[in-house]
Amino acid sequence: HNSDYFSEIKNFKIDLMLSGHSHGGQVTLFGLWAPILPIKQTKYWKGLYKNTYSTLYITTGIGTITPPVRFFARPEIVEIILKRKPY
Repeated sequence: HNSDYFSEIKNFKIDLMLSGHSHGGQVTLFGLWAPILPIKQTKYWKGLYKNTYSTLYITTGIGTITPPVRFFARPEIVEIILKRKPY
């Protein structure tokens, strides 16, 4: 649920980590920067990130926290299709 852990798992082979705790910033400056985030690791707040062994996707979700408003943080519902890697 919390993208903060992505930095901590950088040496583990975890194929996919899903998160959504940041609400895409909820209030952003044109979707480029979120001044207030409910997470510590502000490097990962929306979208797709990769490191040597893992992939993280953070959805902006559809909810809010107080105040119940979104500004340049469009809500989203994501469909992820998993495919088996060929050996």
